[in-house]
Amino acid sequence: MKRTASFICCFLLTANLFSQKGDFPNLSGPYLGQKPPGMMAEVFAPELRSTVQMQGFIFSPDGTELYFGSISGIMFSRQENDCWTKPQTASFSGRYRDFDLNFSPDGSQLWFTSNRPLEKDGAPQGHYDIWFVQRTDTGWTEPTNIGLPINTEQNEVHPSISENGNLYFFRDIRGGAESNADIYCSKYADGRYAEPLELGNEINSESADIDPFIA
Repeated sequence: MKRTASFICCFLLTANLFSQKGDFPNLSGPYLGQKPPGMMAEVFAPELRSTVQMQGFIFSPDGTELYFGSISGIMFSRQENDCWTKPQTASFSGRYRDFDLNFSPDGSQLWFTSNRPLEKDGAPQGHYDIWFVQRTDTGWTEPTNIGLPINTEQNEVHPSISENGNLYFFRDIRGGAESNADIYCSKYADGRYAEPLELGNEINSESADIDPFIA
């Protein structure tokens, strides 16, 4: 529950400390030096708020890294010698529209949404797919498109991985005058993802249902 609360708090953060203007402040300690989250929702780092909106702030499961989406792609800051480094663009990002990211529970994978092409140096896709990178001893691998049966010609967005490997996300069916977004689950077994199933009325509604987060 503690890790869940930390993810939710940092996702709501709107702050100028990650703006490309000005100097990066000297931040130290866990959670950028902010009060650790509790069980009640509250604004994270209110003294750092501004009109700059970043997308999808997430801490790594061990709390030593922070990743987020921006107009420059996916950026990160890490805790080194108790201080947080100036944010920089992740090695695998910066060229395409990358956003809505989540760690796997063990921190070995980073999942995100992107319109990047399926083939290197191709044109960006006209829709969004789910991608992931794998952590190695020297950094992150090149992004992998999760492919069928999860990714389609529709928009698959905001992946969230449960401890048993099941993948939750929302699919936005294009073509109508209004968004028709619902949350889906693809079960993971024997090294493969099953055909995603739209969650029932307990979760989805007639309105747009988006951005799942699975503890």
